[in-house]
Amino acid sequence: MPEPRDVSAGLLESAREDAAAARLIADAEVPDRIVGFHAQQAVEMFLKAVLARRGVGYERTHDIERLTSLVSDRGLEPPADVDELAQLTPWAVERRYGDPFDPEPLDRQWAVDLVGRTEDWAARAFAPSDG
Repeated sequence: MPEPRDVSAGLLESAREDAAAARLIADAEVPDRIVGFHAQQAVEMFLKAVLARRGVGYERTHDIERLTSLVSDRGLEPPADVDELAQLTPWAVERRYGDPFDPEPLDRQWAVDLVGRTEDWAARAFAPSDG
């Protein structure tokens, strides 16, 4: 069984891939659901990577609000307000399961900015400590 840090590194890599995809297609002529999906996946995976890095277990979920609560419960400051982060959750559910939801058009710049802030937050969690 992989060590928790191996799992966290894999999650971090997956998150960075989805972040890159979201940034790359944000200006392309692709549906919002595709951009929203990659933005949601990136934020979800960054949260899971930091939780795994800290040795915190989590259930299989796409619920960013739940993951953010786990982050806060461990005394960590989340990368953004939980309500802001949670706005991405429906983009995973609709894309993955075809659940009907009629979202407002995705503010792609906001989504990419949120992914960037979350990526920076995760990078700080993975940075070597000075002590």
